[in-house]
Amino acid sequence: MENIKINDDVIKLIKLVAAHPKALDVWIDASVKRFAILGKKDLNVDKDHLRSVFTSSSFLKQFVGVFNKLFSEDEISSLIEIYSTSVMQKMHKHSPELWEPLYIAMNEYIDKEFIIKI
Repeated sequence: MENIKINDDVIKLIKLVAAHPKALDVWIDASVKRFAILGKKDLNVDKDHLRSVFTSSSFLKQFVGVFNKLFSEDEISSLIEIYSTSVMQKMHKHSPELWEPLYIAMNEYIDKEFIIKI
C-alpha cells in the first residue's frame, strides 16, 4: 500500500518547485513563443486551464514514484522546508525576470543550430 502522506508531500514539493504559478507562467510563455517561432501562430492557449491541469494532484501524482525512489521521507520533508523559505518564494516571484531570458535563449539556440538546418 502506498504511503499517502509521502505522496501528498511529494506533490507539495513539486508544486513548490516546478508547478509554482510563476514558474509555470515562464514555461508556458516560453513554449508559446517557441511555437510561434516554429510557425504555429494561431494557438489559442488558455493559460488558466494549463495552470489548473499542471497543478492538479491528479496530474502530478504520476511523478511521485521517481521522488520516492530517489529521496527518503526525511529528505522530501527537508526539500519542502527549503523551497518554502522566503528566499525561495522570492526567487519564484521573480521567475519571469530570472528564467524567461534563459529559456528563450536556449530555444533560440536550438532553433538556430538544429531546427532551421533541417
